[in-house]
Amino acid sequence: MIYIPIPIGELPINETYGFDLYLTYNKKYVLFRSRQLPVDENVLLQLRENGVEKIYIEKGDYPKFLRLTARVAGYSGDNSQIRYLQEKFVFIDIHTLRKGSTPDFTVFTVESGLPTPIIAPDLPGVPTSVTEQHLLEFTSAYIFQVDLEKYYDYLQNSWAEEATYQPMNVAGGILMRENAKMAAHGLFHCPEPKEALPVANKAIDQILESMFDNGGTYYALLKISDQDFNTYIHSVNVAVLSMGLGIRLKLSQFQLQLLGLGGMLHDIGKTRIDPDLLLKKTKISPSEYESLREHVTLGVEWCREVPGLPPDVLPIVAQHHEQMDGTGYPDKLKIGQIDPLAQIVNIMEIYDSLTNRQPFRDAFSPFQSLGKMREMGKAINQEFLTQFILMLGEQHRPT
Repeated sequence: MIYIPIPIGELPINETYGFDLYLTYNKKYVLFRSRQLPVDENVLLQLRENGVEKIYIEKGDYPKFLRLTARVAGYSGDNSQIRYLQEKFVFIDIHTLRKGSTPDFTVFTVESGLPTPIIAPDLPGVPTSVTEQHLLEFTSAYIFQVDLEKYYDYLQNSWAEEATYQPMNVAGGILMRENAKMAAHGLFHCPEPKEALPVANKAIDQILESMFDNGGTYYALLKISDQDFNTYIHSVNVAVLSMGLGIRLKLSQFQLQLLGLGGMLHDIGKTRIDPDLLLKKTKISPSEYESLREHVTLGVEWCREVPGLPPDVLPIVAQHHEQMDGTGYPDKLKIGQIDPLAQIVNIMEIYDSLTNRQPFRDAFSPFQSLGKMREMGKAINQEFLTQFILMLGEQHRPT
């Protein structure tokens, strides 16, 4: 029997769940509360007073938990599993975990949309250490959002001593990539964006410095592909790729920093869009499409509310879906009206969207994606696209 942990803070209160809850004791699972009994505030208080952070349910009952969570949270779409994953978990690259190490947080894989623990410090029957099999069998993993601080500490303890950046080695790339991801995660999830902005700027500065010293390796280190689409990771990818192309085009340091911040923030307006609409797998209606397009205007509004954000970032956010032939949105601008930095972010946004799985389709290969972008003709800056293709051809993995 496989059991799945759930942070007790995510348990709905004053509800009868219809499935059993378990605790661990002496390396065994013991029944804590049967399916017929409701869970109220006193139950959660009892758990917290005893230092319990997680409760456990049988894997077969997990869909029931998701349906219960969806109902209580008011999810309206048909993607409760994906939405729960995106809101409660954080995607990590399995190769950030070091063989033989023992993380003090639970690591999950996802099978048929359901998280399954594969490494854990305290789950009977689940390995406590990272094995060669983990690194070979899985390409990605997830952790609880509540375990982010533990993950940060783990990365520093595992990789910092041997990380180098000039030239960049694998350890340095891992730390830089994950720092950038977590900075973007802060922008998209922090209730006070002004607190997350300095962290994002620091990550961008570090990436830029490394790019100048490692022109042939940064794409392979920082691009996270072949994953389910996630807005904040997509934003990191767009930022990194945009800065890379900007370096190739010999843009100024100020312009490169704008590209990095604009790339990270280009889709920030999606934080104000109904998540069920963002994750919809079926064909969207014309009215829903118009609602999706509003993320551009909402993103500009978000940026204007953040003290200290450079005003030159706004055109990038406002124009990243404009097309040079006037077919884009929201203002149907044409070539002479679109900020060149927004043109760069537009190309990277299209490329990264194509090369990652979306709720409604599988990922395209880089070759297929670039072919589709060539077919777009005058809608995008083909000169920039040519330079991007040449840039990709020069990339290689570090030793």
